[in-house]
Amino acid sequence: MKIILLAIFFPPTNVIGAVRPYQFAKKLSEIGHDVTVITLMDEIREDKNYDVNLSSINVIYLKRRKIVADLYPSINNKPKHHFVKKLYRSLLYPDFYILKNNQFQEQLETYVVNNGTPNIIMSMGLPFSLHKIAYNFKKKYPEVKWIADNRDLWANSPYRRSAMFIRYKDRFYEKKLFSKAELVLVVTHHMKTMMSRYLDNSIEVVRNGFSQSLLNKNPAPHCKDIVYAGTLYSGFRDLSTVFNALNEIHYNEVIKFYGSERNEVSKYQSFFTELNIEYNPKVSKKEIENILDNAKYLIIALGSGDFEKGVLTGKLFDYIRSRRKIIALCDEDSELAHIINDYNLGLATRSKEKIKNYLINNNSFVNEVSIDLSIESQLLKLEDLISKI
Repeated sequence: MKIILLAIFFPPTNVIGAVRPYQFAKKLSEIGHDVTVITLMDEIREDKNYDVNLSSINVIYLKRRKIVADLYPSINNKPKHHFVKKLYRSLLYPDFYILKNNQFQEQLETYVVNNGTPNIIMSMGLPFSLHKIAYNFKKKYPEVKWIADNRDLWANSPYRRSAMFIRYKDRFYEKKLFSKAELVLVVTHHMKTMMSRYLDNSIEVVRNGFSQSLLNKNPAPHCKDIVYAGTLYSGFRDLSTVFNALNEIHYNEVIKFYGSERNEVSKYQSFFTELNIEYNPKVSKKEIENILDNAKYLIIALGSGDFEKGVLTGKLFDYIRSRRKIIALCDEDSELAHIINDYNLGLATRSKEKIKNYLINNNSFVNEVSIDLSIESQLLKLEDLISKI
């Protein structure tokens, strides 16, 4: 089959949002489908060091538009620019990437002229504006099957603007768009439950996962450092509980942050002066894999609230791949906690006392990682779902 994937993030752009589109494209190509990815290259000024083999995938990188790049939160983020950017983004619905829709649609029409209509189009959100592109394409070419993939909630996400009329608009708009999709994919069972309340679509869970080929097969028995990789969402993901536990057991090894907001790390350094907290900028995917492989513990954190109970961050599976013990700051009835506990990957709690006891009594690596947590097992499910639509 001819399959088009719409993705904002794709290698060599080194962001977590590029991993799932690449894994999908690679698998679909390996099983014999003709896969084309339409994505951006220069829009997001991140490191371009996600080095993978793209020889079997036709990747079309759309040309950069300065206005979209300038609206990205991490660009020109001085106070005088921040307010203007925030105001401009608030006026663009469903997100500022809507400014790229014409370029995506023009490229889709070029594809049809050169290759005929595809069998399947898959829009991989975030951002949600990609679903609008697929919706328009589906309206024009109703014979094409549409799969709407979602790694985050839309209408029910607390990260979206919270005004009540925006919530209603999100839900109405999401239901309208997805009404034309043959299949909606989500990454957690909690997402499926929440979206099933207002969508009539067939919704299936295809989780993210670690790659079996990259699994750390020989984890070092004696490591020292604690590592947190990724953003702290301006403090929304709070690590204070684990730092209080480390303080009380007089932990003296290095606690390393990679790719987190410098100002948030500085706050921890100022408050927890007895701990050796170290800020590090973002590094390449290969470098972070090596860093995770040589850590003693890996920290992951979620915010509070019902929404967070269903969050499985992309870096969770990078952590699992490393076979290092994970300390997850989350509700004990969350989907993350169930995975950590059911598969004996570490500890999932918000209790300082439980964390202290765990740090004192556990320092080994994960003995075995279930294949159920691998991306390969999830991609087999994807293959089966595609064969049935």
